Amino acid sequence: MIRKRDDDEVVVEPDTGIDTRGISQRMEGKKREPEGEPRPDGPGETPGDAPEPRSEAAEDAAVAGDSGRDGPESAASDDGPLELPEEVSVPRFPAEPSTEDKVRIAEVVEALLFASTESLTTGKLSEAVGVSVETIKECLEVLEQRLERERRPYRLRQHGTGWRLYTREDFYPFLLRLRNIRRVDKLTPAALETLAIIAYRQPVIRAEIEAIRGVQVGPMLRALLDRKLIRVTGRADVPGGPLQYGTTQTFLDRFGLKSIRDLPSLKEFKQGRI
Repeated sequence: MIRKRDDDEVVVEPDTGIDTRGISQRMEGKKREPEGEPRPDGPGETPGDAPEPRSEAAEDAAVAGDSGRDGPESAASDDGPLELPEEVSVPRFPAEPSTEDKVRIAEVVEALLFASTESLTTGKLSEAVGVSVETIKECLEVLEQRLERERRPYRLRQHGTGWRLYTREDFYPFLLRLRNIRRVDKLTPAALETLAIIAYRQPVIRAEIEAIRGVQVGPMLRALLDRKLIRVTGRADVPGGPLQYGTTQTFLDRFGLKSIRDLPSLKEFKQGRI
């Protein structure tokens, strides 16, 4: 049963064993919530509450990529069509496109295939361009003929149920050479300091590295992990189980070492031999 009091408060009185609670209904221009009152979405929460600090284990998980992605921020929703920003307008093609329109549609299809990391079916292309599947099939033929006529470095090929752009076979040697070229990245002094601490004290946790350097080392750890110079070796047997870091074979190859035992000793540094 629902009844309304004179003070504009709606009270729900269930007829069966449901808990009775009052639901305040704010009327326009009559009531305002006083500042400092808890918000209804969480007991004891106030607008000024500060977020809880992240623990060391959570920070390590974020650095090493161990953190799960089950939260609402990372979950992608497939419900409903994609909404474009208001400033983005998609051109519309007529239901019966002309020859010039088909040439333009073929260019749009080429752009979609070029940017996509997977094959695209005629149905997906039809939905993306906004024309019929039959028109897409005709424009795919136009695109294939144009690529062959202009001797583009890639050609249109069917892949499974979809279409993709493939590099021509005569460019394969150059692609193979490009893949085998190793890009030598220069490490910053901060990255070298962090790497040296890990190399000499491994296995080492992030807190120990920060205690030695006196600064946060999260970005440096991420950079070294991306370059595969360090790796996660396990978890320390301390409260929280923080991640432990050590060097990799790539580190040894990069610095010309056979093993960690070949690292210069502190005595050699003091004698000025390094």
